[in-house]
Amino acid sequence: MTSPDLGAEPTWRVDDGHRFAHAMCLECHWRGPGRRARETARQDGRLHALAGCGDDVALRELYSGLQDAGGAARPTAQPQIA
Repeated sequence: MTSPDLGAEPTWRVDDGHRFAHAMCLECHWRGPGRRARETARQDGRLHALAGCGDDVALRELYSGLQDAGGAARPTAQPQIA
């Protein structure tokens, strides 16, 4: 896995025009699960960008790393992979 360019424009955005916020990938059109907290949707988008489009194994590893570390930004569910 390559390191993301932190100075580059994000390849995802958060759609929060409804009751729930969703992270959306601008490259592969992935859409994360509905979240009540925008920050959690942003975390889904960041994790998707770090794992790479369509790499659900790497994404699950990132989530399990956050859960094992007991981080404050720990997601409650895994995002849906399109």
